[in-house]
Amino acid sequence: MPAPLWGAIGYATPAAFGAGMARPDRRVVLITGDGSLQLTAQEISRMLATGQRPIILVLNNGGYTVERAVDGPHQPYNDIDNWRYAELPSVFARNAPINSHVVATEGELARVFAGLSGTPDRLTIIEVQLDPSDLPAGMPRWGRETSALDYQVRLSMNPPRLPWGGLPGQTAS
Repeated sequence: MPAPLWGAIGYATPAAFGAGMARPDRRVVLITGDGSLQLTAQEISRMLATGQRPIILVLNNGGYTVERAVDGPHQPYNDIDNWRYAELPSVFARNAPINSHVVATEGELARVFAGLSGTPDRLTIIEVQLDPSDLPAGMPRWGRETSALDYQVRLSMNPPRLPWGGLPGQTAS
């Protein structure tokens, strides 16, 4: 689970593209947030251009919900523009065959999943509309602890500085 571990928002979509390139015989399932996808959406274009057929679930909660848990739920910089995620593949490849869905309930999602069977012949994108405050049970506590640790470290440490001459042992060229 590298993205949360290293704070690499936007990691999942290009990683899914790479997985599809590495194993074209397998179908990749990508679960990504809307904020993350907005950073690397162009990789869907590459998926289509290389004939990949992933299932892409976009969790649309209107922004950076993990950051809302860390920085507070009402910070305006965690709100993002609401794209029409289910339409993205048609933007990148107008004539590519795709399946696209927008769901807002568990029942709607279950019906879409029930229709996914056999050998896929096209990319499938499912926009899952969620409430901006929809978080896993432990996320608020994790966010508070992360925020406290983050700000404690920032306040207690002097930022590292390099000497004017560069790193020790480094020669100017």
